[in-house]
Amino acid sequence: MNQAHRLPLRWVWARQWHQGQLSIWLGRLAVMAASVWLCVAVVWQQQQRAVLAQQAAPVLPEAEPVAVARPINAEPGDFAQGFQPDRGIAVWMGDFQHAAARSGVRLLAVADTPRAAQVGELGRHDVLVTLRGAYPQIKLLMKETLDRHPSTTVARLSLRSLADTSDVEATVAWVRWSRPEAAAAQASAVRP
Repeated sequence: MNQAHRLPLRWVWARQWHQGQLSIWLGRLAVMAASVWLCVAVVWQQQQRAVLAQQAAPVLPEAEPVAVARPINAEPGDFAQGFQPDRGIAVWMGDFQHAAARSGVRLLAVADTPRAAQVGELGRHDVLVTLRGAYPQIKLLMKETLDRHPSTTVARLSLRSLADTSDVEATVAWVRWSRPEAAAAQASAVRP
C-alpha cells in the first residue's frame, strides 16, 4: 500500500486514463467548458444586436392621432368610382405595346372580349395576351402595366419554358374593368 502512494503522479494519471475514469472526467469537463463558451457567445451576440438596433433605428417623434371628420352613418366610397368609363382598350393596348418594346418582350398574340357595363354591373374587357421573352422582363412588364392602369387585374397567368432558349412564353389573361356610363355621369356631377 505504501508503494502505491509513492508512485510518481504521472503513473497515477496513466493508470486512471487506461481504466477509463480520467477520460470520462475530461470529456465531462470539455462539454461543460463548451456549454459555458456557447452561452457566453449567445449573450454577447444578443448584446451586439441590441446595440446595433439602437444605432440603426432613427428616433422619430411620436405621431399624433389625426381625427377624421366623417358622419357616423356615412358609407365608404365605392371602389369602382375610381374606374374610368369604357372607352375601348386602344390606349391601354398602346401603353402595353410600348412597355413591351422597352422591356424587350415580344407580343405574339392578342385577343379581346369586351362586355358592356350595365347599371348595376361593371364592364370588362377580357384581354388574352401571349408574350415571349426573359422571365424577369415579363415580370417587369406586368408590374408596369398594373402600376400604370389600376383598373386592370390579372385573371390567369401561365408560363412555359422554351427548350431551345432561356426565354419563357407567357399567356396572361388580363381583365380591364370599367364603370357604367350612368355611374360616370353621376360621379362627374358630384365632383366640384
